[in-house]
Amino acid sequence: MGSSVDAFGNTLEAQDAGAYESLVRRLIVPRLGRTPLSDLRPMRIREWVADLSRDGLSPSRIRQGYRLLSQMMTTAQLDGLIVPSPCVGVRLPRLPEHEPTILTPAEVDKLAGGMPSLYDVFTLTLAYTGARFGEGAALRVRYVDLDRGMVTIAASLSEANGHLSFQEPKSHQHRVVTIPVFFVELLRELLGERPGPDALVFTSPDGLPMRHGNVLRRVWQPACAAASHSGVTPHDLRASHASWLYDQGWSAVEIAARLGHSKATVTTKHYARRMVGRDVEIAVGLDALRADASSHDVARGLHDGDSPPSDDSADGSESGV
Repeated sequence: MGSSVDAFGNTLEAQDAGAYESLVRRLIVPRLGRTPLSDLRPMRIREWVADLSRDGLSPSRIRQGYRLLSQMMTTAQLDGLIVPSPCVGVRLPRLPEHEPTILTPAEVDKLAGGMPSLYDVFTLTLAYTGARFGEGAALRVRYVDLDRGMVTIAASLSEANGHLSFQEPKSHQHRVVTIPVFFVELLRELLGERPGPDALVFTSPDGLPMRHGNVLRRVWQPACAAASHSGVTPHDLRASHASWLYDQGWSAVEIAARLGHSKATVTTKHYARRMVGRDVEIAVGLDALRADASSHDVARGLHDGDSPPSDDSADGSESGV
């Protein structure tokens, strides 16, 4: 894989080789490195997965290791070194379900207002474009078109073993996101301080690319605590964005395109949620619906020649039969 070095001295890989190297060194080689390819069987792979689980590795980390091993075995099969791949029929640990915290626009404003300069606009970027943290951190000046009010998500910044790398977005596709007018003005003021089209829109105070862990510890978590939103993650802003759009009546297909999802089912399953308080509004709406139906029934009866009951009917002098 080819690599180059950007203006900040960071290695830019076509793929995140650092992450792969870490998985091989820590998960695969210690347990499988001395096993001949011809001796690898699905049962051995199942034992390997079980060993990783017993060692306390997270389901996400185990799945990353398994996916890489499966890719390696597929390549070995294509090269005629093994027949077939042993990575079949292996049950992987289930990922824990994370229910995102959905913030309202007012809550996002409060959260951003408690952050230092630059990080406040970065927070609004995640909330009003639906970008992932790495996508926002990789945004360059040339991908911001203020005249048309559009932002292009064309890269993502990730970190592995202390090394930063700029990659394609998770979907491997660029996407153009139209931004609201108020946000155009915020970016216009911010970009006036950036030197050129290749400059990053958002950086650390020393002008270097943002590191996810540093931002969380030094800026994000203190601001969340001050705004009474402890436990909220930057990714929750992406889910909040999807929920705002869903609440406005936009279709799952339209929201998926804005978030960069290839399938709308991913959007509805993991991101879009009903806004807090909407269930109360539903109940109020049902009251209004019933009242409206009752008024129509009364009006229809009067139109058909019926009359409301007289006071005489209450004393039993007239039979209703």
